[in-house]
Amino acid sequence: MKLKKTPELVINKARVMQLCSLACERDFEIPTVSQVGGDFYITLNEKAKIAVDFGTAQSSARENTMCGDAYKAFTDSKGHFVMILSDGMGSGEHAALDSMMTAGLVARMIRAGFRFGPAIKLVNSALLLKSEDESLATVDAFSINLYTGSANFYKAGAEASFVMKNGKVSKIENLSLPA
Repeated sequence: MKLKKTPELVINKARVMQLCSLACERDFEIPTVSQVGGDFYITLNEKAKIAVDFGTAQSSARENTMCGDAYKAFTDSKGHFVMILSDGMGSGEHAALDSMMTAGLVARMIRAGFRFGPAIKLVNSALLLKSEDESLATVDAFSINLYTGSANFYKAGAEASFVMKNGKVSKIENLSLPA
């Protein structure tokens, strides 16, 4: 929404949110207001119905070595919470580098608008080109729509995942090779 700058224009974010929520029959986050030149722009985002809390812990297989697991977690611009887990094969610095590169590249591609399948294939190619040594890392990712609650799971070489819904546990697996 574009507004012309006038001396009497006072933007009350909470009031704008209230009026827009009533008009659209939706709940909105507090709007952001930005000014470019003499124009003001108000950006409204619908309030997500679901909030995600998560925690992580890492532990190395051997004492005094780096952990070969890495993760990235973020909310994308389309209202999805995304988590990407990667396990570099082996242990130590080599495994840590492979998993960090895998999780980081997949996350950057998802943020850029790629779908998971093509993103994982492209990262697989990058790992193959990275060095003469064989570099392998698993990809275990999921995306939760924060408005509907639907979730999608993506796996490449990762072990089975377990999801609990309404007290019932479901096993999610895909027999595939690591990236």
